[in-house]
Amino acid sequence: MNQKLHDPVLDAAQAELFAAHSGTRDASAVFIVGAPRTGSTLFYQALAQAFDLPFVSNTADADTPHHPAIGVLRSFRANQDGLPESGFESCFGKTRGLHAPSEGSAVFSHWCGGGHPSERVSPGILPDREAHMRATLSAIESATGAPLLIKNAWNCFRVPALARAFPRAVFLWIRRDAADAAASDLAARYAVQGDPQAWNSATPHNVELLRRLHPAGQVLENQFEFSRAISEAAAALPDTRFSAVWYEDFLADPNAVAARLAAHVPLLAARPRHPLPDFAAPPPVDLPEPDRQALHHHLAEAPGRWQPLRWPGAR
Repeated sequence: MNQKLHDPVLDAAQAELFAAHSGTRDASAVFIVGAPRTGSTLFYQALAQAFDLPFVSNTADADTPHHPAIGVLRSFRANQDGLPESGFESCFGKTRGLHAPSEGSAVFSHWCGGGHPSERVSPGILPDREAHMRATLSAIESATGAPLLIKNAWNCFRVPALARAFPRAVFLWIRRDAADAAASDLAARYAVQGDPQAWNSATPHNVELLRRLHPAGQVLENQFEFSRAISEAAAALPDTRFSAVWYEDFLADPNAVAARLAAHVPLLAARPRHPLPDFAAPPPVDLPEPDRQALHHHLAEAPGRWQPLRWPGAR
């Protein structure tokens, strides 16, 4: 059951928490950004485990979305003895277990609003919620000694606003070969929505134009627009605040990727690092043959345009 905006018990607990950590420095956070079906959920779970980071949990999102620090800290303490209940399992971005990592949809709707096209109508933090978001992230970091790890697809279109609001925050871009990610996204439309025309998650500024395309073109162009938005935002940030990781490289050697991030990202350099297990490659995507052909044809129409979005190891 979703929590009401004002709950006397939670209001009081949050006020006490914020007061206890009111003297802390500006909050930081580690934001994971990436287009749909790029392996962001597994990457999210792995970084939380590797660097012992707090994250927005399922209970924080479902039970305390307007007081997320309470749910986050509850889950952080519960997970200190081992992995979250779901381990590294997920289903189309959803994890199981109260204390497992969540996309934080309710939390970020509270802070940033919503609507479509999300790139235009929800590009940043709502003015009257920024102070609360700052206090929340600051309290979590002070209480745990670690920055909050955040993964929410809508934030891919909010990087400039988030970077301004949190000057100490860093952004990690999880990338995947666009052909594979798009195929997975189209399969997710069938599995989750039951309709290849149904859009999943955040939407770019030109979503209405993209809706006119074949579903294969829609998911590919969606990959392009997410990458365009993230790349443009990255260009304005120093290297110490932005890092890109290919999902294929992460699967091949997750510990090497974690080590590289620890060496490159100051917020992670100070964290203890735990070994990660090997991860299996995702199973082949099951799509109708006409959809497969449509994906191939869309890519073949302008191969040079798509080359930057293809995993370098496959070029």
